Amino acid sequence: KLGRPGEALALYLEVAQNGLSPDQTTALTASAEEGEATTTTEAETSLDLPEIAGETEILWRTKAGLEAGRLLEAREDWRGALRVYRQVEALGGPGASQLKALINRIRREQYLFE
Repeated sequence: KLGRPGEALALYLEVAQNGLSPDQTTALTASAEEGEATTTTEAETSLDLPEIAGETEILWRTKAGLEAGRLLEAREDWRGALRVYRQVEALGGPGASQLKALINRIRREQYLFE
């Protein structure tokens, strides 16, 4: 949500943790099929996320989690970002090893040794 990062973070966290409602899934799938422009972050690009119809739920939960993590990093809430990235990593998928590297980088750079 443009200019409202707090609301965006809450929505991203909800989707990342609970998945999409059937209405949200239908709307997003229709938007993608119509060729609407979507934003892609650098993290999403580097994770090589699949665009396979059978993995739609994991795809959207992963995208939401990455955006939530990015917003938490911008707030310098490193522990919160790590928590979200770990949840996304637990979903599995092709980007899990890259998420592990991101988690380790943040821990190392921010001296977060748990």
